[in-house]
Amino acid sequence: MGWRACFKFMGVVGVIFGALGLLLVREPKRGGIKEYEDEINGVPEQQRFKNNKPENKDVSSNGEKKSLIQSFKNSLSDVIKNPVTRLCTFAACFRFVNMFSCDYFLPGFMLMNYPAYRA
Repeated sequence: MGWRACFKFMGVVGVIFGALGLLLVREPKRGGIKEYEDEINGVPEQQRFKNNKPENKDVSSNGEKKSLIQSFKNSLSDVIKNPVTRLCTFAACFRFVNMFSCDYFLPGFMLMNYPAYRA
């Protein structure tokens, strides 16, 4: 089996597992972790649901809908303020640059090192 067949095989396996993941993995219930933390900390059930109102950041204090640019700025400031999302975003940028460079040089590398498999 050549390297092209290996890539095709791994692509088919990836598509199959991706489809299975979409079909079988369910999104967890929203707010489930907060309920669990409150349960562990002994917060009474009446108080749990009273303080659990969703915050709508797309609406200003006077009730007007914010512009798309303002919503983007708010989201970006949330990402920058949170150290976990800031570091994950930074790491993802390096990961994508790494994968793009590998994808760019891999065909040339394979053809240079395995000339018997030329099309």
